[in-house]
Amino acid sequence: MRNMATKKMLFLLALVILDLFASGCGEKELNAEEIAARMLEKQNNIEDYSYTMHMTY
Repeated sequence: MRNMATKKMLFLLALVILDLFASGCGEKELNAEEIAARMLEKQNNIEDYSYTMHMTY
């Protein structure tokens, strides 16, 4: 009886692991336009901290 319960638990564990793995693979892939839009959005949010340093001798 204990052997059967162990087999059921292992089967359920394997099923859950496969389900988790498969759910991660089902994400929608981005196309080139969406990637470009995200890159432009991130680039527009970058603040510029440039400066000019003057040194005297």
